Amino acid sequence: ERLELCDRLAEAILNLPKKRRDAFLLVHLWGLSSNETAAKMGLQAKTIDKHVTAAREALRKELSDVATEWLTRSL
Repeated sequence: ERLELCDRLAEAILNLPKKRRDAFLLVHLWGLSSNETAAKMGLQAKTIDKHVTAAREALRKELSDVATEWLTRSL
């Protein structure tokens, strides 16, 4: 079950538009700040924040069915 959720998460991240995916991974996987990510990507920090927020929302929508099912079984 957890493997399914991990697989779905990885697939959903890979399906994000490139800039959105890159910003999300740099912030959440590598732990960079918005300013550090912006410098690496050549964008403004506000733009990074928008990309990360949009990525989170897309992932939340994409994974809501699996996450809800997994959480209810885990409780």
